[in-house]
Amino acid sequence: MAKKGTKRTRKFAAKGGIQAAINARRKHQKKARPVIAKKAERARGKDSKGASGRDRKEEESEEELPEGTKFKGMSVDDFLKGDFMGEDSEDGSGSENGDSEDDSASFASLDEFDDEERHVQELSQLAEKDPVFYKYLQENEPELLGFSKSEELPEEVDDAEMSEEEEDGRKILTKDMLDAWKADIIKYRSLKSLRQLLTAFRASSNLDDEKSGTKRTYTTESPELFNQLVVASLKFAPMVLMHHIPYKELPDGRFKPPAQVPKTEKIARLVASFLSSIAKLMTTLSDTDTQVLALNETSKLIPYVSGQRRAVKNYLKMSLEMWSNGEDEVRLAAYMALRRLGASSDTSLLDMVLKASYLTMVRGASKSNDHTMPSLNLMKNTASELYCMNQGASYQHAFSYIRQLAFHLRGAMKVVTSSDALRQVYNWQFVHCVDFWCMVLAKASAEDAIIFGKRKKGKSNGESELKPLIFPLVQVALGAIKLGPGMRHYPLHLHLIRSLLHLIRHTKTYIPLAPYILPILTAPLSPSTKFLPAKEKLKPLDLSVSIHVPAGYMKTRILAESIVDDASFLLAEWSESLQGSIAFPELMLPVIVTLKRCVRKSKGGKNAMHVKTLVERIEEGCRWVESKRANVKFAPGNGKEVESWEGSIDVEDSPMAKWVKVQRKARAVREEMKRKAATGEGEMLDDEESAEDMPMDEDEDDDDGDDDDGDEDD
Repeated sequence: MAKKGTKRTRKFAAKGGIQAAINARRKHQKKARPVIAKKAERARGKDSKGASGRDRKEEESEEELPEGTKFKGMSVDDFLKGDFMGEDSEDGSGSENGDSEDDSASFASLDEFDDEERHVQELSQLAEKDPVFYKYLQENEPELLGFSKSEELPEEVDDAEMSEEEEDGRKILTKDMLDAWKADIIKYRSLKSLRQLLTAFRASSNLDDEKSGTKRTYTTESPELFNQLVVASLKFAPMVLMHHIPYKELPDGRFKPPAQVPKTEKIARLVASFLSSIAKLMTTLSDTDTQVLALNETSKLIPYVSGQRRAVKNYLKMSLEMWSNGEDEVRLAAYMALRRLGASSDTSLLDMVLKASYLTMVRGASKSNDHTMPSLNLMKNTASELYCMNQGASYQHAFSYIRQLAFHLRGAMKVVTSSDALRQVYNWQFVHCVDFWCMVLAKASAEDAIIFGKRKKGKSNGESELKPLIFPLVQVALGAIKLGPGMRHYPLHLHLIRSLLHLIRHTKTYIPLAPYILPILTAPLSPSTKFLPAKEKLKPLDLSVSIHVPAGYMKTRILAESIVDDASFLLAEWSESLQGSIAFPELMLPVIVTLKRCVRKSKGGKNAMHVKTLVERIEEGCRWVESKRANVKFAPGNGKEVESWEGSIDVEDSPMAKWVKVQRKARAVREEMKRKAATGEGEMLDDEESAEDMPMDEDEDDDDGDDDDGDEDD
């Protein structure tokens, strides 16, 4: 007599658990029968190669027998040796479709992981809905709560019900299909639906693959539906992958790649394929919003492909292309993608980003004008931020590239009479490189430098790891200024001096720039300088976008006024940087004497008055420092007391700092007016207006600013 079931077993049967298991097994057996029959036929064919045609006919007719008699002639040992379930996945991978593998089959193995996740999710819901029954299964039937991939039934989704078949076998993507995938992803974070979504995206975006004969599963005919497909792929891919395989974010902003689990490799290949499709699509996109969305969302997928160098290089190439040629919004999004790529715990990725970004910036700097200068400045600012992410890794690159600049300078100094050798240094690329490294060292040495999301000092004494490179960089810049002392090269000299001033302000490093600024400032005021009348009416010369003086401007009053205006402002900024020094009057004494002598020997005029105003401001700053140090009791050799005194005074209250602040505002207004005139915004400058009148208007503004400043001082 059979043993009666326990109360728990009867309860399990009453809830329909046994019937559900039986139905699942029957469904599984129904799907497995055709494959098992096919394998059985192959196995019998190998054992009976010499069988007659009649026997073969009987074997073929055996497949048409009822379900219970299909394997009547096979023994149990022969059936088990067939390993039909193990070969099912291999033959189902595409043997019926030929050797070429289509999009749908390439990542179909991800579905089993998706089913596993869904099964776990359903079990968690069971624990919430019926905790008593769930606890019973844990105690008495734990194997029912386990999940085996070989026992799980693959979910059959009939896309043919929602799509139409073309003659070539591809499916037409419809809105119902897309909505179904999106709903499944939102509800279950389904990997299978994500795979189908990315497969449709890859088939729709890689239009060039049709010429090569590559099979594609889906096709999209509606532009609106294609846009929805692109947006859905970009937004849902990071969300689903982060749900299945999360990666670790470190406190300093870096990340670690996800853990190596069985599905990590397959997901990495899926992401690499998706990024490759994005790279091809970005070359055809013209919408700025879509480009920004693509860069922002794909940057979240970088941790999944950080171990695949080919995918990383392709993504880096795409980001650099957008960073160097896109709109400002796209450039910033590309910069964030580059920063995300360099934030990996693997420093080799950061080395790739630093090297590639610098070389891209240098290539783009070969042609500089008033139209390309804003984009170049944006590239230099963002690239300098990349170099401040990890100063230890950046030191090797900075040392090598500054050394390369020194080699170019040394080669030009050996054959200074050769114009070709001089062009190796006196070009836009050299100027932008010096300016870029000044920006990098200034940001790295600043007291509030942020590295990887937090303040981080390079050494135990608080100094930056890049600070030792300040001296060689300054030597290279000053050597380039001395290489060509002629007036034709004054614009390039002013560019280099401006870069060094930026370095002085942020690093508090003393650089003696007066010997290099004074010759430029006093040359137009010298009595020996003779100005020639202009052959034609010339426009004001903008030295900020020039490194050489055009031939038509040589020995003209327009050139003299432009040089005096820029050189006097740079000298004022350099004097302001020293205003907080206790030795400011002594440091400014040679400058004051030189400028007074130059003004006295000049023939007067507008330029002389400009320099005279500068001298008066410097003398006023000297008197301010003398009044502050009048009650000092310590000697100049007492370094600690001197440093303490300099830290106690507020430089912003000095007359020199206030005057320079007014001058900066006036120059910013003029630059804005020039920009509007160049782009056609606002009121255009009159073409008939005399070129000589333009600097006069500028000086009148400066004089007004001086009067206001004087009122404040009084």
